[in-house]
Amino acid sequence: MRRVVNKIYSTINAYALNGIIKNRYGDFSNPYTWKCSLSNVAKKWLYKIPIVPVTENYKHPLMAKLLRLNRNASIQSWQNAGLIEGLFVDKNLQDFSDLCRKWINEEGEWKITPNTIDHSLLAYMLLKYTENTDKIKPAMDKMYETIKAEQTSEGTIPYRRNMPELRLVDTLGMICPFLMLYGKIYNVQKASSIAYKQMDNFIENGLESSSGLPYHAYNVNTREHIGVNAWGRGIGWYILGLESFIECEKYRKIIFSLADTLLLYQRKGKGFPWLITFTGQCETSGTSLIGNLYLDCYELSGDAKYFSAAEDCITALMECTTNRGILWNAQGDSKGIGLYSHEFGLMPFAQGYALKLASRFINIKEKI
Repeated sequence: MRRVVNKIYSTINAYALNGIIKNRYGDFSNPYTWKCSLSNVAKKWLYKIPIVPVTENYKHPLMAKLLRLNRNASIQSWQNAGLIEGLFVDKNLQDFSDLCRKWINEEGEWKITPNTIDHSLLAYMLLKYTENTDKIKPAMDKMYETIKAEQTSEGTIPYRRNMPELRLVDTLGMICPFLMLYGKIYNVQKASSIAYKQMDNFIENGLESSSGLPYHAYNVNTREHIGVNAWGRGIGWYILGLESFIECEKYRKIIFSLADTLLLYQRKGKGFPWLITFTGQCETSGTSLIGNLYLDCYELSGDAKYFSAAEDCITALMECTTNRGILWNAQGDSKGIGLYSHEFGLMPFAQGYALKLASRFINIKEKI
């Protein structure tokens, strides 16, 4: 009996190694085919998105999934935001008004009212790609009021009310893009002021002094740094925030300084592990966001070193993509400050920003 079991096991394992059962990785020879595969998956996910679990630390994980104990609508909202950015930045899909109705009703109100700041990244994408911004103004006003309601006497926004003294780097990437665009489109100077305050305070208090890399958080009362300053996706959140101010020379200098620091940690043909100062497998959410930063710097300066670094990110990301077009090795959502997930798998947010990177890279390369 044992021989039969071993024979069955070895046969199944052989099929798996040949890619018949198990996904193969790194089958892409160029960014063009890779982009198409990423896009096909993203289009499917946009209307039926896979649920990203908050944590797997349940005694009975199957029961947790059935009861939806490991799901969080706030986290899902920025997963959707990433997919929208990847698909619409290069007009991979045309009918945005139809998609918008998934979240906003005919009266321009949210179908489900957002109650945390996490939803502001989704709101930003809806505002960015909607042609008639007046039509969705009620929903955007509500998102702005939700953010403003969290503002403390210090003038900045905590990530959660139960942590009023902490300022997380995640918040920069979530609220700054929305506040800057909302302020510009609807002429609300106060919104832009909050964004500037949030970013400037983090730059002053939340960065490592020598490298300029962001810590996960800082305490507004003690100025204590919390968490690591080399977390890949945390750097990605910082990048998303900085990109909101890219038209301002002051922040452009910071963007270039950050990019040059990241170049020091990147190996040829490689992306970045979840802690960028370590060596290890490519973590795809941080690498996708850093790759887009490099393209920002290339478009601003024309310096080929940034384009080459972005290409290295793409090479690494292609090696982390299954033959079905699913980007893998994205770190799961953090369980708290300094409590980083050890789960690495798919993440729609990362899929979207990898698709954005591929689209931008191809468009630039065709013009060179």
